[in-house]
Amino acid sequence: MIENIEKQFENALERFDESAKTAKEVVESSKSIDLGLDEGKLAGLLDLVDQRINKVATDIRSEMAEERKLIIKHEKKSLMINIGIATMAVVAFIFNKILS
Repeated sequence: MIENIEKQFENALERFDESAKTAKEVVESSKSIDLGLDEGKLAGLLDLVDQRINKVATDIRSEMAEERKLIIKHEKKSLMINIGIATMAVVAFIFNKILS
């Protein structure tokens, strides 16, 4: 389960990196190409692209935070189960020593 979540993290980071690179390439290429737009319209278009990139980045960060919380919750449950097993083993050992 943890491996699947780690793979999802890695995939999300790779997608984010790819989209950031693509966005940077688009911005750089749009600076060198005359689109027939004046600077005001082009700036507005680039601001819109930047806002969408920031929204996607925020969504990915929040999704990753939720997944980290789930991983931590799962690790806590596993730790409590292991503590319970160890406690039962100690209690069984003590009862075995007392009764024998």
